[in-house]
Amino acid sequence: MTPNAEKLAALYDFRNVLETALQAVFTANQVTAFTTQDFGKTKDDGKGNQVPVIDFQRARPRSEITFTEGPGRGQFRPLIVEGQETAVETSFSGTFTIHCITEAKIQIHAAYVVMVRYLMHTMVPRINGVDPMVYHRVHSFVKDASTSPTFEPENGVFQTQLRFEVDFSIQDDAWETIATPDVEPVPPPSTTTTIDDTDGNPLVDTDGNELVGIRS
Repeated sequence: MTPNAEKLAALYDFRNVLETALQAVFTANQVTAFTTQDFGKTKDDGKGNQVPVIDFQRARPRSEITFTEGPGRGQFRPLIVEGQETAVETSFSGTFTIHCITEAKIQIHAAYVVMVRYLMHTMVPRINGVDPMVYHRVHSFVKDASTSPTFEPENGVFQTQLRFEVDFSIQDDAWETIATPDVEPVPPPSTTTTIDDTDGNPLVDTDGNELVGIRS
């Protein structure tokens, strides 16, 4: 039997788990952040109208977070799947891409990029254990991979793309949530047998019919 979709997503939907957890870290530090999970979502504007979660005109400064899964790290552990043991990979790599977007003022933009970079460099103790990242752990080193600024003063926008490479793993206690152990054995069919007295003679009813019982 395959585990339900919710249990599988809690372990294997890496993009949702990592992006949402980092968004929580940013929000806790007063940095407005959106993820790919927010695109297309709407919210109530307080007047009964549904409006996009991301207001691209007003949400400045803001960070747009994307997590891209990379290759596995070649670390495996056993998992029981329908009673059979198989090896599953437990450690992976990935890249956070952060788009830092501000109004077209270099002092404001530079200060904002500095804050975001600081949060990324110190993210490990902040992100581990943050909901929904309860089954995963980012490891101790965050590699600053690249910085790509784009300045468009004519459009009123300065933007810098930051990339950070990380290693993360699924924790040992998470695997039991999707393990499918042995199917309980089917008991052998029941049989009927005569009921004997202590001397080994069959018991009979008042009409002389032998009494029978069911033996499992």
